[in-house]
Amino acid sequence: MNPQMLIDDLATQGIRLALYKGQIEVSGAREAVSADIVACLRSNKPEIIRCLTDELLNRAAEAVPGVTADDLRANLDREDWRDSALIAYEPLKALAHCIRNTNDLAAGKVPKGWDAITECSTCGPVPIAPGGSKTVLGCPWCFAGALAP
Repeated sequence: MNPQMLIDDLATQGIRLALYKGQIEVSGAREAVSADIVACLRSNKPEIIRCLTDELLNRAAEAVPGVTADDLRANLDREDWRDSALIAYEPLKALAHCIRNTNDLAAGKVPKGWDAITECSTCGPVPIAPGGSKTVLGCPWCFAGALAP
């Protein structure tokens, strides 16, 4: 049985799998978790983690237009990211927003929601995300050329 089929089969039994700090978390009908299921989870752990991670990456990318799961993968630390607390929906979604903003800046576009103004010592008045400083020595626009993917 492939990992996705196993995840789907367990879900029909009321057993849900999720990632928590790079580990598989089991929730739901715990009484339905037999020794055979635990053994199957252990023997397929890397594949299940990969499958759950891909699901999270896809969900986070779908939430932010213009960003793909591959964009997220490319921006995560290639060595440590699978064991990181980053592998959760909200941090991945925040990363997707950062990627989109970076891409917009590199294209010379104002990122969505950047409706506050700051006074940059280099650029003059520029749009930024709400809550930023009123004056800055350098702004995202100063570095926009260096931000190109």
